Amino acid sequence: MAADRALELLQGLGHQPILVVLAALILDRIVPRRHGRARLTGALSELVRRLDRAGRDEMRLRRRAVVLWLLAVAIGAGAGVLAGRLASHRGGFETALDLVVLVWAIAYRPARATAGRAIPGLRQMAVSRPLSVVEAVAGTARLRLARRFADGSVAVVLAWLVFGLPALAVVKVSQILTEASEAHGSGPFGQVILFCHGVLTLLPCWLAAVLIAGDRRLPPLRLPPRPLLAGIASHGGTPGEPAGRMIATRAAVERGWWLWLAVLALSGGIAAGLA
Repeated sequence: MAADRALELLQGLGHQPILVVLAALILDRIVPRRHGRARLTGALSELVRRLDRAGRDEMRLRRRAVVLWLLAVAIGAGAGVLAGRLASHRGGFETALDLVVLVWAIAYRPARATAGRAIPGLRQMAVSRPLSVVEAVAGTARLRLARRFADGSVAVVLAWLVFGLPALAVVKVSQILTEASEAHGSGPFGQVILFCHGVLTLLPCWLAAVLIAGDRRLPPLRLPPRPLLAGIASHGGTPGEPAGRMIATRAAVERGWWLWLAVLALSGGIAAGLA
């Protein structure tokens, strides 16, 4: 009976996509993560290392990067279509699959936790390292948190709401491939991957930057990460205090997350009222 009740609940959620998204965002904050995504990133990093070898023609590297990105997102889209069709043949399982994949793909909780751990680390670094070094580390950590919010909580959610599971898979695969290429380096190969991902997530990234900036100056509509840099700069904290700047950015991204949750809930309520 409990299983039947759970199935009925999932079927009901399937008629309200916003409720699925809200449930996924909340579950992402409370469900612990395993390291499956890290293993996938590591596998892609190894593939990038093999394709992006030093000494090769720059134009050839750029072509390889475009082909790899297109192939990766095509595989992601195909996997999303196949998974959706298989789940649709079992009543209620399609919604369950969407919910599980959304929680996995959003992945804001690990970034939030990492940002929290970075604060005492920055304070310790400030004792023994030059301020410029600590500021650089803090800047990287701040941008990484904002990017995870933009790529996960905003881009993944919008992709699923508008185009479904295949689009979600495309955004997520592109995000993981971007992280893998950045881990390898920032040469021509990685620049092309970053550009492709930036075009794909242009609008979600800008929206995330607006949510982070709040009532501050409106970020520019540019390729990522420029809007995010503008968004976190408006909550930069006190110059010369890297840990304080990290705290201010983390608080701004958190406010952006709650504002995004409220926007989604309000839009769902309006849609339900008009239906």
